[in-house]
Amino acid sequence: MPQKNRIIDEIRELNPSAEHQWLESFSIQELEHYREHLRITLEPASSARWIRRSDLAPVTMRECA
Repeated sequence: MPQKNRIIDEIRELNPSAEHQWLESFSIQELEHYREHLRITLEPASSARWIRRSDLAPVTMRECA
């Protein structure tokens, strides 16, 4: 899958801590969504917005024990 590998390479340029093997477990659509999220985080806050998809759960938080 050349397209999937290209997207993974782009993600790893933006987030070097993301391991290639872990990223391979996601679909192309999920990887594209994550790549877009990473790109938006690099833009100035005043002009960038990232909108959570309605089919995804919001971020949840837990307190440390």
